[in-house]
Amino acid sequence: DPNSPLRSLKAIVRCQDGTSMKFPRYVLQWCANRKRYGDLLDIGYRFCIDELQIFLEQDEHHHIVMEEEGTVQEASVASGGAPAAHCRVKNVKWIHDLRREQYDDAASHLVTMVTSAAQSTSNTISSDTDMVKQDPHQPQQSLEDRRFFLSMAKLASILATPKEQQQSPGANVKLLQKRHERQQLINDGLVLIRAQEIVTSQGGTEEVDLILCDNKNSDAKKSASEALMGETLLDIACERIVDSNMEFEERIRSTLAGLAIAEIMTPREEADASVSSRKRGCMERASFIWRQTILGEIQTWQSLVYANERKELSEDAMKQHLSETLFVCVHRDYQSAKKQQQQAEHVVLTDISFAGNGQIRIMVLQDLSSYIESRSEELGKLLQIAAGLVFQEEDDLEGIN
Repeated sequence: DPNSPLRSLKAIVRCQDGTSMKFPRYVLQWCANRKRYGDLLDIGYRFCIDELQIFLEQDEHHHIVMEEEGTVQEASVASGGAPAAHCRVKNVKWIHDLRREQYDDAASHLVTMVTSAAQSTSNTISSDTDMVKQDPHQPQQSLEDRRFFLSMAKLASILATPKEQQQSPGANVKLLQKRHERQQLINDGLVLIRAQEIVTSQGGTEEVDLILCDNKNSDAKKSASEALMGETLLDIACERIVDSNMEFEERIRSTLAGLAIAEIMTPREEADASVSSRKRGCMERASFIWRQTILGEIQTWQSLVYANERKELSEDAMKQHLSETLFVCVHRDYQSAKKQQQQAEHVVLTDISFAGNGQIRIMVLQDLSSYIESRSEELGKLLQIAAGLVFQEEDDLEGIN
């Protein structure tokens, strides 16, 4: 707008350090330094939108003027400075994108904010002390913040779809691929949030504290309101599965949450691995969770193995006992949820259950061999019978319907 009061100003603001900048840029920087981000976005959008776009997209290594109490200082990430204002400005760029109806950009920025925070958290572990070090430029992201960012990203992705369909065929393929990958990150992030809510729910505070609190320094304990990494959530879930003091339903929910985490979690060391190795990593984590469901009731399973050997129980009585185990109850809920998801999404999902995945079954039995002495083969047969009960129940229901 040529009549804009800010555009009409030709004045150049000269700073005490000898640098200079145009007045619109000075105003934006002034707002940023004082964390007045609402004013920054509003003034920039109304009076100098091009300058605002440049300001929001500037490279993090670019030298920016930091003004504090009348003095002017220059800071750069590359030189070890602390451009906190700029780092925070980049975190509000998605608002400007939404205002300009650049939904695809907004979704990408929102997802980047979440993944950057997660990487910052995972990269701040000291190998010497195993203590969590807080990155001063990347504050810990709360669970509610992460849920909000991912939910907004999901909505922005939906709004971006019509514009993608208007692109040329070649560009459309690339955009759809990019959107698919981004949507997977969004869905996985929301799964982790739901899993955290389950594994940090009531009844599990003691084991959560044991895992989150470094025994060398109680100040290292994290709040359950902070977004946790997949590895930490998996550890908490596994502790809850074997906790006999916890309500049975909570143990089932924790097991299902653990399986969901195992399915989507890709540790940093696996990030560049092949699809087959990542798939094996998923199965290894899943097999550990299934093992926990058995170890959590190991005395029950030992008793059932002995009873089965001595023929102390009738077939119906044995099936009744097996159907009440955590192992079978989890199988029942897992298969039901998997079937519903496949019907809703019209896709075939990988089965990571003991009953439906032969490799997981082998891993579980190998892990259990040392826990039940010489009767691992008998235990394996009993577990097969137990898992088969779930599919038998499904067949019976389908026959009724």
